Amino acid sequence: MREIRTSGSMRGSGRRALLRKRRLSLSTLPSISGRQLGWLFLLGFVPQEVSLPFGANSRSFPMFEGALRCSCSQFRRHPSKRKVGFSRDRSSDWPLAILECTKGHLRLPSRSIVLRNENHYSTRLKNMKAIPCAILALFSISLATSVSNAESLPSWNDTSTKQRIIEFVESTTNPDSPNFVPTAERIAVFDNDGTLWSEQPMYFQLFFIFDRINKLAPQNPDWTTTEPFASVLKGDYAKALSGGDKAIMELVTASSSGMTGKEYASEVRQWIATAKHPETKMLLTDMVFQPMLELMDYLRSEGYKVFIVSGGGVDFMRVFTEKVYGVPPEQVVGSELTAKFAMQDGVPVILKEPSIDFIDDKTGKPMGIYQHIGRRPVFAAGNSDGDMQMLEYTSIPRSADDKSPRFAMLVHHDDAKREWAYDRKSHFGTLDKALDAAPDYRWQVVSMKDDWSTIYPAATTK
Repeated sequence: MREIRTSGSMRGSGRRALLRKRRLSLSTLPSISGRQLGWLFLLGFVPQEVSLPFGANSRSFPMFEGALRCSCSQFRRHPSKRKVGFSRDRSSDWPLAILECTKGHLRLPSRSIVLRNENHYSTRLKNMKAIPCAILALFSISLATSVSNAESLPSWNDTSTKQRIIEFVESTTNPDSPNFVPTAERIAVFDNDGTLWSEQPMYFQLFFIFDRINKLAPQNPDWTTTEPFASVLKGDYAKALSGGDKAIMELVTASSSGMTGKEYASEVRQWIATAKHPETKMLLTDMVFQPMLELMDYLRSEGYKVFIVSGGGVDFMRVFTEKVYGVPPEQVVGSELTAKFAMQDGVPVILKEPSIDFIDDKTGKPMGIYQHIGRRPVFAAGNSDGDMQMLEYTSIPRSADDKSPRFAMLVHHDDAKREWAYDRKSHFGTLDKALDAAPDYRWQVVSMKDDWSTIYPAATTK
């Protein structure tokens, strides 16, 4: 189809010609209102190309935003829905798409959206058919919002927990809300073990450490008579861990040091590709919580930057977090061994040394956020007393004048049928003091049993 360019002086018949050729430029139609645009949709006009003037953003055209905006996170999560490519308007950083109403359901068109940058930004919908849908015109904002929310958190039951999460996200991303948070400040932090994937009968990284100890045993014959290594080699993990944090630190340093960062990452990558849970027989990477994957996607689609802040080893997690959670390695904060730079055969490497540099747990989590993220989170999620200080750091006002919106939540493992039920007396993921503090701080306690319709992506029960 021939390209049509218009000028800002276009009026009357020129406008009608533009509409007939299904081009809509908000720079050439400066006086158009959201209501008028809604009537255009009502009358069956859906433009193949929409142009925004340079520097304009979605806040200027509420009906336009309501008709075009949608969350694209579910298309990323579900391969069967990957029919749409989309670009973000560079001036407002929100995904554009025409919502199509078919048999009462909204969906994105199957054609791709292409962003063209000239004197203004333009988003072209190739070969788009007109959609005479009165529902889309009259209820574009509310309908698009409700569909987006339903699609973003489909594994969450319609409880007060889900509603509170959605209300918070909407209030912090709506420019007209007193709780609006600029995009750059929308920081969300998530614990990993017990918050994003299971942690029973012990933290999954410990399985890796035990396998590494067995693999390295022939090179360390003294381990057969030295604890905690001897118990690991006998398969008595409970006895090996009875030495507490000291024993765990010995196992960590022995199994994870003396190699380059690249070599360590390779070991983790090979191991986690096939590692299975001893009870469920599922791949460990399949034991992630589907509702939490959806929550992270929902936050990202609303302009939040998602970080993982965990007591687990940072080098261990960074190998798989991008593939499993969509969180890139530079957005992972965790416990660290000391390391040093060296040259090996003329090649620069990072060597992992046998000593602990930083433990990202309890009071270490706020320190990790401060040192590695540099912004106070707006949203924080954990599941244990080890996350309590991170939630305090996020949610407690700094002064009487601090009215900034903050959201903190605790995942409560109370579903013995589909996962595990534990809290105060568990050796891993103890939830005691934080559970007691939740009402006072207005932390949202998420019931796995009541708030989640499914646990794992494959919906497999224990």
